[in-house]
Order: sequence, then C-alpha cells, then structure tokens
Amino acid sequence: MPFLDAGAGSTIALGYCTNVHAAETLEQIIAMLRGPVAAVRAAVVPDRTMAVGLYVPAAALAELRAPGGEGFDDARLDGLKAALTDNGLAVYTLNGFPYGGFHADRVKEAVFRPTWLEPERLAYTVGLAELLAELLPDGIEGSISTMPCSFKGFEVTLSERRTMAERLVDAVKALHELRLRTGKTIALALEPEPLAMLETTAEVVAFFRDLIFPDARVRLAYELGLGGADADAICHDLLGVCFDTCHQAVEWEAPEEALGRLHRSGVRVVKAQLSNAVELRDPGGEGGAERRRALARFDEPRYFHQVGARTEDGRVLRRAELGSVLADAADEEGSGAGAGGEGWLATKAWRVHFHVPLHLDTLAGGLRTTRGWLDEAIRRMVAVPARKRPTAHLEVETYTFDVLPDRDRADGAVAADVADEMAAEMGFALKRLAEAGIADAVGPAAQAACGPAVPPPRRPERGVVFLCTGNSFRSQIAETLARAVAPDGIAVASAGTVPADAVNPIARRVLQEAGKPLPEAASPKMLADLDPDAYDLAVTLCSDADRTCPTLPGVARVRWPLPDPARVADEEAAHEVARAVLGEIERRVARLFE
Repeated sequence: MPFLDAGAGSTIALGYCTNVHAAETLEQIIAMLRGPVAAVRAAVVPDRTMAVGLYVPAAALAELRAPGGEGFDDARLDGLKAALTDNGLAVYTLNGFPYGGFHADRVKEAVFRPTWLEPERLAYTVGLAELLAELLPDGIEGSISTMPCSFKGFEVTLSERRTMAERLVDAVKALHELRLRTGKTIALALEPEPLAMLETTAEVVAFFRDLIFPDARVRLAYELGLGGADADAICHDLLGVCFDTCHQAVEWEAPEEALGRLHRSGVRVVKAQLSNAVELRDPGGEGGAERRRALARFDEPRYFHQVGARTEDGRVLRRAELGSVLADAADEEGSGAGAGGEGWLATKAWRVHFHVPLHLDTLAGGLRTTRGWLDEAIRRMVAVPARKRPTAHLEVETYTFDVLPDRDRADGAVAADVADEMAAEMGFALKRLAEAGIADAVGPAAQAACGPAVPPPRRPERGVVFLCTGNSFRSQIAETLARAVAPDGIAVASAGTVPADAVNPIARRVLQEAGKPLPEAASPKMLADLDPDAYDLAVTLCSDADRTCPTLPGVARVRWPLPDPARVADEEAAHEVARAVLGEIERRVARLFE
C-alpha cells in the first residue's frame, strides 16, 4: 500500500520516487530505506505495506551483481530485500531515467547520458528489470521509467532515431523473455521531458507509429517465432510512456487531449509521475518585474529548468534554461519592447520545469503552481472506463527538495525534513485519488485491495495464532474464520499485546452478516497467557503487534498488515472497512489451509 482499488478488478499503486534522497551506493540505498523511507511509511500507512518507487543507479546495480556479472550476489540481494520487508515496503516501479550522479553539483544535460543510442543504456535497463523481478511482490505488475531516447541539444539524426528504436525493441524482447523465465511482467515507460528528443505527445505518437511499432512487429515475430498480431500485443503491453504531470504542464498540453491522443494511438500510459511545475502569469504586465525577480530564485545550477511560455495566439516558446529567459526578458524591457512586443514579455504565462510540492497552489512573490493541471490529470488518468486500462502505477516525484528556495520553506508550507514533506505529499495524492473515486487506503472508504499479494504461507502442523495489539477486531475475525476451516487437530487461537476490554461490536456484526458468528463468550486474550508449544505458526495483522511481540519462542511467523477498522471514526465507514478486511482475511485463511 498504497495499493488502491480502482474498481472492475483493477488496482492502482501509489508510492514516491526515492530519487529525492541522495543515495548512489547500495549501502546508502539500504540506509535510506531503513531511515527516511521507513519514516514516511510510518507516517502514512503504519499498518500497511507501502509501495515505493526505487531509484537504483548503475553503480549500485553493479554492486548487486554476482562475480562475473551473471545474476545477483545472494548476500547483497538479501540485504536489500531485508531492508524492504523489515520496514513494510514493496517495490513496484524503478526510476531508470538517471544513470547515476543525480545529486551531483551539476546534472543538467548529463541526465540524458547514456542515451538510447549507447549500449550501456540497454544493459542498465535490462539489469534493472532483472532486479525488479527479484523484488516485485507476486501478483503485482512492475514498471521501469526511462529517459526519452536523447536530448534535442545532441542533434539526433534520423538514422540514430532508428537505432534507438531498435534498442528499445531489444528491451521489449528482453522483458518478454524475462516474463517467460520468472512469471513477472515488467513494462518499460519512456518519460517525455521538455526539450528532450521526445517531449510532446505528438512526437511520442509519431515515434511509436513510425519506428517502434513497425520494427517490433517484424523483428519480434521473426526472432520469437510469433504471428504479427502476437508481436504487436507484446510490444503494446511491455512498452509505453511515463506521463510526468510537471513535464506535460510545461508543454502546455491539456490532460484530456494528451492522454486521449496516447490512448487512441495505442501507446500505453504505463506509469505516471505526479509533480507540480512553477507558473509565472503575465510576465510583462503590472508587477511582472517583481514576479520575475521572485522566479529567479528557482534558477539554480544543478538541474535543467526548462521554460514553456504560452503566447496569446496559442503558440509555445521553449528554452532549456530559465536564466536565459530571464536575461532575454530583461533585455526586452530595457529596449522598450515590453509586453507589446513579440518576445517573452508578450506571452500570457511561463511554466518552469522545477518540481515543487504537490499540495502547493501558490508560491512566494506572486508565483503560482500548476496544481490545477495536476488535479485534472489525476482525474483523467484514473477515469475508468474512459481508457482500456487505468494508469496502474502512480509515483510522487518531487526530487528538487534539496534545491527548493529557502523563501518557499519559510512560512511552513513545506516541511523542514524531507521525510515529513514526502509524507505530506503522499497524503495529498491519496486525497486527490479519493476525490477522483479511487478508494483511499487511509481514509474511511472500504478497501477491496488490502495490500500486495501475500506469498503462500507455510501450512501450520500443530496450530496457528493470530496476533494484533488489542485482540478486539482483526485477530478475532481471523480466529473465527480459521476455526471454520482448520483441519481436525490444528489448534487455532488469537491474542494481543495490550488486550482491549471487549471484542469490538462491529467485528461481531460483520461476522454475523457473513454467517459465521463469534461466540458470545469470546473476549480479548493476552499473548503471554498462550502456550507457545501449541502453535508452530503466528500471524501478525498489524504493525503495532509486529513491533511489540516479534515472535513466540520456536514459532514461525508471517505478516498480514491490514487496515484497522477500529481507527475509522465514522461507524458506518468503519463497518464498510470491516467487511472488506473480513473478505481479505477469509481469502488468506483459505490459502493457509490449502
């Protein structure tokens, strides 16, 4: 979680991208997962597994490799997996756009190296897919976002475009073969960016239509021994785009138009990054000089801050560097051209590629953000059945926390600590998804998806005990359902670390509705009163119990972190959540005794 119910059997995953943290080595990634990422999970969904979008630079990926480069080093991979599972984290997507050095003093055009013209990019991407296949929970599809082929400033030729398309089809073939070997589906998503080789939706559609799809149909059919239609299906399924809401806002593309065009062209929106751009309105009007001076504080030296400006007649002016736009505007003002000319001051508004916190609508100095564009994009992306399938992977990507101007932190609208800020942004994203009709996993709406797929538990031979803090709700439901299906001779019990005074009445009600009533005499029990020799499996159903009673002596343990209906204040909503939790427990109990 958040793994959210999108209806019609669809699930949407929401996490945040860890490229906001400066972690380049394996040791730093593990420390990051155990530190700030775990803190975000504790603040947002303490009783649930949290989805996380992981950034693994090429250097860290190389560290994970076994000697000789084939497969992964077991000890190092286990260390990474432990950092995830110990902290209730599940990886569903990787950010493969930056190859490395993303927090160097100067990144800018270096983020586009290696391009898809260079073999290192293909090798890195396939390596990420192999890693994600190791980390991905069963039953969850994975994704990898990647850079949009190259940068316009590198002056790419048509021949080089064809070569890059061929490399991307090579990646599709590798992902297909990986799925056959592992059973894990992982899709690759090109991420358009202002002034990249692929920046507008029209450019993306043309690249797929003219170069990707024709090459894939011929080569995949020939090399894999498939029919043309099957080759097409593989390419459409395993290659698409990552729709970054900051990038496309800077391009001045309306969400409905951009997403509709991708859908109609057969280009799948595999993944979306939720991000907010800076907006300066009426740059040449009254107070425009003061607003431009306020905007200048975003002209920092690490990242590209491309500018897209909208003219009165609907054209878009583009520039790679904010500083050069500000300088040109100053020259226009000095020459007297001003708002009456045809340059930057005459435009209606500027939008700047600088990822600012999602929840901000305004910034200091009279500046705005593109939050309204973001809100509309979220609604369009999750509007089923407006598309064939929802955008299943959403990722908050506010990577510019370290370079956000101090003036915009001063009023407390942005948290001082990165973990607190990312928790706030995740909370904002969950709220917007709930408003768009997607079940909010931390709010009062019922959850049909209570987390990632749970690996098959070991089957108890002597007995199973269900544990949670108060032993008044989830563990009581689990005990009742397990007693109904457990084979003769298997002991079934439940207990808590701090037992409540009585079983929650809503737990009794939903069990009664399910035709499996709880005995009137049932009451919460203390874990310490149990005989550990009677059980060989313990199931914890909440993170509190997981921390305070890590195990029973000699008893194996599995974790089922599920929402706590008792924490929902509204009784009707709590009842709805309880029904969903009961259904999920019933499914898992059935698997326990298969």
